[in-house]
This record gives sequence, C-alpha cells and structure tokens, in this order.
Amino acid sequence: LPDISNGNFDQQLLTDAISAFVPVPSATNSGGLLQLISEQNKPGEGFKCKNCGKLYRWKNSLYTHVRLECGKEPQFQCPYCPYRAKLKGNLQKHIKLKHFQEIP
Repeated sequence: LPDISNGNFDQQLLTDAISAFVPVPSATNSGGLLQLISEQNKPGEGFKCKNCGKLYRWKNSLYTHVRLECGKEPQFQCPYCPYRAKLKGNLQKHIKLKHFQEIP
C-alpha cells in the first residue's frame, strides 16, 4: 500500500489495493478507508473459523478457507506421489519443491 501518512496518495489506488484483500464497502472519504484498515489490523486479533477454529489475519483469507478448504476433502492429486491438496496452488508448490527433477 502507498504511504498515506502525509495525505498524498491516490484514493482509487488505495481502494483497489485494499479490495484485493478484503471486501471493501464503498467509502466516500479517506477516513472511512483508514478506519477500515485499522479495524482489520488490530494487534492480537484475527478472524476465526467458527467450524474448525483456524485463525486468519485477513477476513478474505477466512472467506477462502470456508469456501474451499474447511471440512472438504483434498481435490488436487499429485501425479508423482500420493500427496493431495485442497488448493491448486498448494499442489503446484508441492510439485516444484518435491518433484523438480521429475518435471519434463
């Protein structure tokens, strides 16, 4: 995120950067956005899954967890070993780290 401490920042750039991580309600002034940022980043707090208890720093990460991971069986199978992943990106990372010599 850009440095917003001196008030010199592009409002649209800030809105786009924040909305990439959390759903942002429309705000008409920078005070609303700054308040949202500080509410998301209070020290010692996070967003807890009510189903399994996992704790996330970002609300968007909790949404992703609930939608794709929590209580679901892994759906992505490694073609080189028995490893299975719930997220495609985790399988891709596994293959690059564990099977880099086997990749054609």
